Amino acid sequence: NYSYPLRRNYHVRLTRDSIAYGYSSSCAQNTVDRSQIRSVEAIEHINGLCEWGGYGIRKQLPDWETGYIARNGPGVRMTFLDGKDGKEKAVTFSCKDPEKLVTLLT
Repeated sequence: NYSYPLRRNYHVRLTRDSIAYGYSSSCAQNTVDRSQIRSVEAIEHINGLCEWGGYGIRKQLPDWETGYIARNGPGVRMTFLDGKDGKEKAVTFSCKDPEKLVTLLT
């Protein structure tokens, strides 16, 4: 298992079956079944203000990619098939050790 809280209410948790990321409120977190993941890449540095317009759950144009940006620093970009509508979606989220997370996911 991979579990790293970055802030008091932000988390990234990897289990054998899924990855969960987001904030403590159930409406502010997401869980993806590992079988739905299409690609994952480490990001050396995310700048929340310049790249995402702030911190928290953000949307980035033109594709409306979702960002779970807890702080400036490393993160992961992941594409997956959404279980609700079957469409491919992309998400970027902060994490402490993206290289390790990518290795565990691939």
